[in-house]
Amino acid sequence: MYVINAAAAANIKLPQMKGAWPNGGGYNPGDLGEDLREQNKSIRNGNLPKIYLEMKKKMIRKLVCSLVIVIFCYSCKKKVEPQYKNPIFTTFFKKLNNESIEEFCKTYYKDKPKEYLDLYIPILQSLKKYNSEFIVTEYNQYVGEKPDIDGATQGVYILENKNLKDKIFIKIEDNKVKYIVPIGKGKENIIGWL
Repeated sequence: MYVINAAAAANIKLPQMKGAWPNGGGYNPGDLGEDLREQNKSIRNGNLPKIYLEMKKKMIRKLVCSLVIVIFCYSCKKKVEPQYKNPIFTTFFKKLNNESIEEFCKTYYKDKPKEYLDLYIPILQSLKKYNSEFIVTEYNQYVGEKPDIDGATQGVYILENKNLKDKIFIKIEDNKVKYIVPIGKGKENIIGWL
């Protein structure tokens, strides 16, 4: 009787088979075993009791909801990685995005004097803030208005962002973004780099 009551508490209905034998009677575990075996055979053939079907539906709903929540949380947490044709930019922006500006300057621009880094920091802050939203164009491919750099165009790129008023001019050397502060005569010419 204990097993039957425990199963009933879990919403599992077991048959309460009574039997009689010489000098007594009561619940018959042998009949219960036979009935459970028949019930189990019925379940294996796909004939689930109604309570099992309801439990199965609830479990599937919970599983689907949990999966949706996990996918949603993962997509919200995932950072947008910039995708640039030039791997130097991909590396540059990934490192900039994963470090503070100060850490980035200490490692990436460790050979620059403090006076130069003071000029670099506001530009790096803009680059970090809009890291995956820049349009990067080689100087010679750029069709808009651009300063004259007197033929020294190798490795020079123009970065544009709709949120920034001015374009950012950078120069790549030795497989890294080496310069981000051009020296110019007014807005017309770039004569060097810091």
